[in-house]
Amino acid sequence: MISDESLDAEQVAQELGVAKNTVYRLAKSGALPSYRIGKKLRFNRSGILQYLSSNTTETPGEEGASQQLHGLENSMGMPILDVKTIAGSDSMADSVSNLLGAHGYSINRNYTSSYLSLVYLYMGEADACVVHLYDHRSHSYNIPYVRSLVPGTPLTVIRLASRRQGFIVRDGNPLHLRTWRNLLTENVRLANLERGHGSRVLLDESLLAMEMRPSMVEGYEVEFANEGQVAAAILDGIADVGIGDERLANSIPGLEFVPLETEWLDIVVRKDGANRTLANALRSILTSEHSRHLIQAAFGDSSSCDTSHMGNIVYEC
Repeated sequence: MISDESLDAEQVAQELGVAKNTVYRLAKSGALPSYRIGKKLRFNRSGILQYLSSNTTETPGEEGASQQLHGLENSMGMPILDVKTIAGSDSMADSVSNLLGAHGYSINRNYTSSYLSLVYLYMGEADACVVHLYDHRSHSYNIPYVRSLVPGTPLTVIRLASRRQGFIVRDGNPLHLRTWRNLLTENVRLANLERGHGSRVLLDESLLAMEMRPSMVEGYEVEFANEGQVAAAILDGIADVGIGDERLANSIPGLEFVPLETEWLDIVVRKDGANRTLANALRSILTSEHSRHLIQAAFGDSSSCDTSHMGNIVYEC
């Protein structure tokens, strides 16, 4: 019987009577709501209940698990609020989902790029999204994209954190890559991210600002799905450099980080319809010292993630 509010994949697999790989597959598809604390995938009881209640065909063991979980939900005495979809592929979105889950929300995670997350928000397919999108014209983050991609929509943009973005290279930085222009050096191979990813947008905007054509960068057209794949390509010698955040490079042996830009991560929240109270709830949660400490702990030292402005409203319409 599950006794903790936060569960790992093995615990969920035991309760549902399925293989752990099945739990990971359901989480990846979004059918089973999940979030991350650092690198660890976690699940809330309310999310498991949501999954069970939405599936009419039960696998062996699900019925018993459902009955046990319902009993625990009642014994906890915490009301389960309506389901909210949080979009964004960055692990910061997992941390925010964790905080909302601890306050009674049932969270459905949509793991998509910062750019597409704003599109989903505009289309009404997400209630909030975590974004980090750089605009070279204003030398600012997120607000220009919110204005252009989510027009005519009541929303609030709440600051989460700042962190450093830059080059991810092999230990010792053997090619001595220090600036964006170094990407034009002969035989420097880039491991690029998919379009719409915040780090990819930073690269594209920086190249545009310097009037550098993408075709001038070796490897630009080869896209990797996520920063983990970029890191693997660099370690395997397939590429020499990628774009990513400091925490990624620091967490993987054999990699080094070269800082280039301080980026801002914000959460954009719709305020219309049944979503009117979410922005206020988020701001209340994010301004607490407890929440700041939890997110800081998940991201490491302050150079990797600065939460001193977390909870501030930076834009509203």
